[in-house]
Amino acid sequence: MELKLKPISRAGIAEAIPKAEVYRYLNEPGEAESICRDILSEQADHQTALRLLGLAITDQFTGEVSDRYLEAERLFRGLTSEYERVYHLGILQERKAKAQLCAGRPPHTVYPIFEEAMGLFDAAEKIRPPNNDESILRWNRCVRLLQSRPACGHQRLPQRTFQSGLRHTGEARDGSQFGAADDRPAVGCHYFSYLETGRAVCAREDESDEAASGLKQATTETQEVSADC
Repeated sequence: MELKLKPISRAGIAEAIPKAEVYRYLNEPGEAESICRDILSEQADHQTALRLLGLAITDQFTGEVSDRYLEAERLFRGLTSEYERVYHLGILQERKAKAQLCAGRPPHTVYPIFEEAMGLFDAAEKIRPPNNDESILRWNRCVRLLQSRPACGHQRLPQRTFQSGLRHTGEARDGSQFGAADDRPAVGCHYFSYLETGRAVCAREDESDEAASGLKQATTETQEVSADC
């Protein structure tokens, strides 16, 4: 039997995208990656497939040199929306930092990566669409994580970033109100927390309520992971 990839039809792309999303929610990023590559082989500039493929690659980060950071960056830079591009580059930096923490890297060496992520979330916040607070949610997660780890060296974080502290969703930097968050699916992210024993726990956060409703068993359980995550 010849091992040769078969092309999908352009008409089948609309059906393939939800399958890639479901596999990500099931913590099977390799399956999602394969679907996205099939879509992009048919339509190279498909924005959702570019975004999902980049996220599926970051789902597989272990904090090691083998992480495909540059490939994920290239995919996110291919997003035509300035907001989506900046926001997802922030997601990339945040996940890179968390994966390196999970792999046991010294916290102070990971701190600059968090700072870069927060700078990107800060930039995304300024150009975000109305009623979209996901960049604030990511900013606040980084703040809380750094506050919980003094060894990360957040005391040296510039005032423009960390010392401005937590931000409120639905509120712009100038205090104007944007209202409640809309129903657009949020990007799935991982966060890492540490038990008293020092073991890492990975759980998915900021997933779409709509997508997660059909996958409760897959998305409500936390998963204990080894040091290489």
